[in-house]
Amino acid sequence: MRAMLQGSRAWAPLGRAVGWILLASAALVRPAMAQDSSRAEALFNEGLKNMQAARYDQACPALAESYKLDPLPGVLFTVAECEAAWGRIATALGHYDEFLRVLTTLAPAQQKKHQERRQIALEKVAALARLAPQLTIVVPAGAPAGLAVKRNGTPIDTLSYGVATPVDPGTYVVTFEVPGQPAIERRVLLSKGQTVTVGGDVKWAGKDTPATVGSAALPDKADGGASTAAPDRTLAWVVGGIGVAGLAVGAVTGILTMSKKSTIDSECPDRQCTPDGRSAVDSAQTTGLISTIGFGVGIVGLAGGAILYLTAKPPAQSTPAKGASWTPVITGGNHGGMAGLQGTF
Repeated sequence: MRAMLQGSRAWAPLGRAVGWILLASAALVRPAMAQDSSRAEALFNEGLKNMQAARYDQACPALAESYKLDPLPGVLFTVAECEAAWGRIATALGHYDEFLRVLTTLAPAQQKKHQERRQIALEKVAALARLAPQLTIVVPAGAPAGLAVKRNGTPIDTLSYGVATPVDPGTYVVTFEVPGQPAIERRVLLSKGQTVTVGGDVKWAGKDTPATVGSAALPDKADGGASTAAPDRTLAWVVGGIGVAGLAVGAVTGILTMSKKSTIDSECPDRQCTPDGRSAVDSAQTTGLISTIGFGVGIVGLAGGAILYLTAKPPAQSTPAKGASWTPVITGGNHGGMAGLQGTF
């Protein structure tokens, strides 16, 4: 017992030192938080004043900075309203969606305070979704190694190739850059509701550059002669295979989405979610979106494959593309997931 008491006395100075450090840290943090809050309020008032005067180029950045310093739902809603009034449709859509997501994390009493804003946000999302321009960047087959694609100077991820992306109205410069070759530019002006695809006409110098993006392998040839399937029939089998794989992805991710229901029900009573519940909601939203896209790709793929097959001229010996297969690939974790198609020939 004496030894324990002596040990406790030995640790006492260290405990007091830690206590003083924590108190000092708290004393330093409080003024910083107060300064951020004051700065956020000043920026909000400045932004709101400029917004009312239709000076959106000054108002929207100030409001966004205010939300960054003090992330209040009402401020986020005002940022979305400012961007929408400015005509930045896709940016406004992103802020409205974020506002609606934030509301789901609030207590019911707090959600009730934002009920009117929630209704406005839902109406704006429905209206703006029809007006947002869509820009699709495609990369032709035979793209050289090291290709970099940029939109207004910002690199585009390869997963975005061929995907219609909502953007704000305005001018966009899409650049295709290959090491050792001059950059190729495509400039396009997008207005409300317009859908544009760029990149399909891009060609590169040299015949022996290896294809890395957008290339398609052809079926094996029988006995070293002509292909065992006519080109159109080959394309029909490939498109049909993509359709089957799309349906598989939709089914699997649909099952994953349903599997989150019990967790959401137990961890989100009265829409008040625990961290596990919030994670389950985010994951279900992601897999649900992937499921919807998968089924859409599946239906279009099967229909397109059938049309190509029926309209093609059958060769003397028409057989499916040898060894062609498409496999759905799904990866994910607690906070979301990704689905895709892996092809082998």
